Amino acid sequence: MKKDHLWELIHTITPTEKAYFKKQSNIHSSNGEFVYLKLFDDLNSILKFDLRKIELVYESYHQASRLKNYLYELILSSLEGYASNNNKVIQSKRNLVYAKILFEKGLLYKAKKNIEKCLEQSIDNYDYYTQLEAISFRKKIYTVELNVAEVKKSIEKEEEIFATINEINKYEHVMASISSFSFSKGNILSNVEKKQLLVLEKNEIFKDAEKCKSILAKSLHYRILTLIGTMTNDMNKSLKYSYLRFKALEHSNYKDVDQLNYINTLNNLIYAYIETKHYKEAELILGVFTSIKPQTASVAARIIARKTANELRLILTSGQPFNYKYCNTMAMDCANYQNNLIRLDEKIEVVYFMITFCFNNMLYKEAKNWFSTYHLLPKSEVRIDIQCYLFLLHLYIQYSKKDLIFVNYLLKNEQTLLLEKKQLNEQETRIFDFIQNQISGKAVPSSIDLKKIKTTLKLLIQNNSNISIARFIIFPD
Repeated sequence: MKKDHLWELIHTITPTEKAYFKKQSNIHSSNGEFVYLKLFDDLNSILKFDLRKIELVYESYHQASRLKNYLYELILSSLEGYASNNNKVIQSKRNLVYAKILFEKGLLYKAKKNIEKCLEQSIDNYDYYTQLEAISFRKKIYTVELNVAEVKKSIEKEEEIFATINEINKYEHVMASISSFSFSKGNILSNVEKKQLLVLEKNEIFKDAEKCKSILAKSLHYRILTLIGTMTNDMNKSLKYSYLRFKALEHSNYKDVDQLNYINTLNNLIYAYIETKHYKEAELILGVFTSIKPQTASVAARIIARKTANELRLILTSGQPFNYKYCNTMAMDCANYQNNLIRLDEKIEVVYFMITFCFNNMLYKEAKNWFSTYHLLPKSEVRIDIQCYLFLLHLYIQYSKKDLIFVNYLLKNEQTLLLEKKQLNEQETRIFDFIQNQISGKAVPSSIDLKKIKTTLKLLIQNNSNISIARFIIFPD
């Protein structure tokens, strides 16, 4: 689908950033009007992407292409200025740039002052690469000053940071190895893959988390073991390590520096609590989301996505009464939240929970509305396990309504797509074949056919791991 990068950029920045942009903008057209601000407001007023409306806006401006490019650069410059005042990582890098400028001017003493500021900030931010760059540049200054003792100290500090980075990289390499497993099935792995994970767990870096050189390495240590526990269906192990990770971050300001990592930690812990039936504990951790003050729009979106998905999962798993109005409002707020900021896999997850709620309570009309929401989402190869069961539920509902034309349409379009991408396991392929054979050559399905489909679907769910997303589905009696 064709995109407009300027519209996208405008709709990713926060209200505070927009206010900062307007305050800092002193761009006037020849007739004294804020032409760029006017274009900004016109695009900002188009809340949902509509290419025709956007093109009509551009057609109303003289030299629209030049205006677009200039406004885009102007917004980026404004965001850089805003970040320099509000983002500690960028502040430290700015001090490094200042130090280099002062060095070129021969002002070595002032350059070192900025280097020290950069180091202080980057240490506080756990930004080891900026620390390394700052120490390397400080070493350059000491070399010019012929201060051999400080040059040696700088080299020793560089080696120390290299060791810290090397340890983090080892954990990230293991993390990448885990990512090479198929996550498209919602962590449902083959026995061979599970054995490979257990071998991976015996890596020497997992001997003692307390020996980690940094909180980043310790967080990765616990995160990997949490995922191994989840993917091998050992939820007690997952709970143990997700809790240790949570406690480690709670005693460190790293949770404020890397908010996305902290949100991921909360998400893993809530999931583990839910899967081990510690529902009260899960509710308590859900409440922690509200205490986070997001530093960026992406963090705010991540909070909404994980809080919504986990609350819906908790209601489904714990058997709490289903309040459609409450759940629907919460899910719609998430689904409609700045489209480019909520991850597609998270939208699919929220949609699945709502459709499952509706299906379990035989609210087929409401389920149909959520199916419409799902089909408006871009085609994706993520969370195929969820998409497969969404398809099966859609088939079941339409089949029960005796709408064979639509059932045939679904089979032709969705099944072919999934089969072509080789995303269906053997059981799922069989259920599609079974349904196709059931409707073949029949005008109206009989009740016994529907019963067979339901029985076969139940068998499919039972044969999958008990962490399968399908276990939430309850077929009507």
